[in-house]
Amino acid sequence: MRLEKLIQELERQKPLKWDKKLNSSQIEIALDENRPVLQIEGENSFFIAKPCHNQIAEKLEIPLKYYHKMEDEAPELLTENVNTWLQRMNKDFFIRGLGESARAFLSDRYRVIDHLDVLYCSLNELQAHEAEIEDCFLSETEMNIKVKSQRLRDFVRHKDDLIMGGLFLTNSETGHKALRVEPRLFRVKCSKRRYGVTARTIARSSKKR
Repeated sequence: MRLEKLIQELERQKPLKWDKKLNSSQIEIALDENRPVLQIEGENSFFIAKPCHNQIAEKLEIPLKYYHKMEDEAPELLTENVNTWLQRMNKDFFIRGLGESARAFLSDRYRVIDHLDVLYCSLNELQAHEAEIEDCFLSETEMNIKVKSQRLRDFVRHKDDLIMGGLFLTNSETGHKALRVEPRLFRVKCSKRRYGVTARTIARSSKKR
C-alpha cells in the first residue's frame, strides 16, 4: 500500500471510530438473522468483527474452538453462554468500534494509540532525517510501515555490496500488538540482465515478524 492511500484510508476511518467503556452488565450478545451481534445498553447493536469475537472468547475464558463452533452451528447457545458469563463478571470493558462494527473487546485499562497519530508523528521525524516510507500495510488488527534511509548506508565487502538502514514500525488499535519500532537492514545486490543492470533489494527485519 502506498503512503498516500494509507493516509486517505485512515482519514476516512477517523470520524467513524467510536469507543465505549462499559460494565459487563451493560453488554450482551443478541441474534440478528441468526447472526450474533453485540448489543450495548439494550439499544444499539453492532456487527462483531472476527478479531473481536476472539477477544470476547479470551476475556470470558471460553475455548476459542468451542466458541466458533457455537457461532457456526448453535448461535443461540453462544448467546446464552456469553450473556451468562457477562452478567456474572460485573467487570468493566473497553469496546472499540468502527461505524456499525465492534472491532475490539478490551480491558478497561487499555491505552489508546491510534494509527493516524503514530503515522503523523513518524513522518515529522522521518523527514528531518531524510528517510522515506518504502511500503505500508493496514488490516483489521494492525498497521505496518517500512522505512528506509538514504543516509544510513555502507558497503559490506566492496562497492557493489551495499547495505542500507531503516525501520519497521508496528501499531495496533485493537490490542493485538504493541507499538514497536525495530531496526531493519537492506542489502542491495546488482544482477546483470540482457538489457542492462537492475537492482534487487532484499529487506530484512532484525527480528522475525
